[in-house]
Amino acid sequence: MKVPFMPMIHNLLRALGSFLLSLAVIAAIAGAFRFGVEPVIAGLFDLDEQSRRYVRRIGMLCAFVLGYWIYTKYIERRAGKSDLAVDIPLIGLGVLSGVAIIGIPMILLYLMGYYQYISYSGFHAVLGVGLVILAAAILEELLFRGALFAISERYFGTIVALVSQTLLFAGLHMFNDNLGGWPSILSTALIGGMWTLMYMVRRNIWMIGLHHAAWNFTIFMTGLPLTGQEDWRAAAPVQSDFVGSRLMTGGAAGPEESMIVLLVVAVIVGLLIKKSVDAKLIRPLPRLSVSFWPQDRDENELKPE
Repeated sequence: MKVPFMPMIHNLLRALGSFLLSLAVIAAIAGAFRFGVEPVIAGLFDLDEQSRRYVRRIGMLCAFVLGYWIYTKYIERRAGKSDLAVDIPLIGLGVLSGVAIIGIPMILLYLMGYYQYISYSGFHAVLGVGLVILAAAILEELLFRGALFAISERYFGTIVALVSQTLLFAGLHMFNDNLGGWPSILSTALIGGMWTLMYMVRRNIWMIGLHHAAWNFTIFMTGLPLTGQEDWRAAAPVQSDFVGSRLMTGGAAGPEESMIVLLVVAVIVGLLIKKSVDAKLIRPLPRLSVSFWPQDRDENELKPE
């Protein structure tokens, strides 16, 4: 299908403008909390540094969500049910599947001797790290799936949005310690693609965000590297190490680069693609310019099942 050149340029500029605007709104609300509300709360309640860190992490999480909600509801004015709707069964499914998809392969690797338990360190740092993991996972899903993918899909269709967003997600993670080369690109692209496809099928940020957080938290709890990062390993309640082939263990990159984990994720990606096709969730590439300010939305607006 031949797509006119100028509408593609218009859509590219409008997509870029929409994404930058979403970033600006989220950053403005987060900044207002960090430099305005947080100091007031800390002063009113005379918080010590540890309590202030907890308030900061919870408050920033709320600020990220509020900024995204303001953008999608009052600026972009998305049609249909909000992807911030609280669906408890769906959220529960997200948490349980997040633990299971990464946890079961990790258990197999422990049983096979590739991961080895070293010692127990206690839960003294779990709450603080857990809040960081939760806030980071929700922010990533708001930006990559809720904003970048959804905006790209509107202007360029589902296939272009899925591929471009997945590659960007993988590329940005190459800045993490101990990541690099084709194994890391394949790993982050597959995992990022899995989360994008889950969002396509369910259109719920809480489900995907908590799936992402549960996935990361499961790795953290074992004391193994999380996406190549070593920073939190000492804070984990269980200390573990990896032994043997990097192909099996993921090495310093962590379980996410293990061949077993990637095979599981690849199967899930295939099933989600089939689900998306069967449910007719693949939006075509627009042939005309798409309006920057939505008004009357297409009756065929894609909805989650």
